[in-house]
Amino acid sequence: MLIDIKNLYTVKLLSIPDISRLINIPRSTVRNRLLKNGVILRKRTEAMKMAKLNPNKRGIGIKHKGFSEETKRRMSISRIKYCSNNSIGVSLKPSGYYEITKGINKGRCLHDIVVERHLKRKLLKNEVVHHKNGIKTDNNFNNLEVMTRSEHSKIHSIERVKNGNGISSYRKEMRGEEHPSAKLTEKDVLEIINNKNSSAVLAANYGVQRSCIKKIRTGRTWSYLTNIKYKQL
Repeated sequence: MLIDIKNLYTVKLLSIPDISRLINIPRSTVRNRLLKNGVILRKRTEAMKMAKLNPNKRGIGIKHKGFSEETKRRMSISRIKYCSNNSIGVSLKPSGYYEITKGINKGRCLHDIVVERHLKRKLLKNEVVHHKNGIKTDNNFNNLEVMTRSEHSKIHSIERVKNGNGISSYRKEMRGEEHPSAKLTEKDVLEIINNKNSSAVLAANYGVQRSCIKKIRTGRTWSYLTNIKYKQL
């Protein structure tokens, strides 16, 4: 069988998928038997060039001409319909605010909409909504106050001076595992820092994205705990 597979691959120039279908064995088995028999496997570029010359490989190596305008229109309608049916209407963003995800107010903050409905008018360009208790997810109208941007900046500047560390009360309280979007605890982060496994392995173990592990290890996030100074390239 080894000689037959080698002959099919090197002489008849069949691909591994073709050989797999021809003799009804898994592709991995074909690959392993070729390697054990000393065969140097073709590179992807070589395989693509051979596929272009093979009339039975229709579509391989041929540039896609693109979709018609009608197909694009139908795809767009289908996507919009899917999003409309599956969206819950609101999402908690990394900034800590709730954002509208569907309808005419899509992309706007929930607290702005709450205030506008009570005031029965749109917010002016120089107006912002301030959360009195510092909790960004508390969108009760009694906790919201409309003020100018300069007034809002002044309030948070006073907070930073009062705290003496350049950090507002909200950021101090809501950082780390206290943040609404946090998926890890401080214990998890310390374990990650001291673990020598790859980012992919750790991401799978802790149920987060690989980029999350990399940001922790480089000090881009959780630096207050790990004392790693982030260096932006």
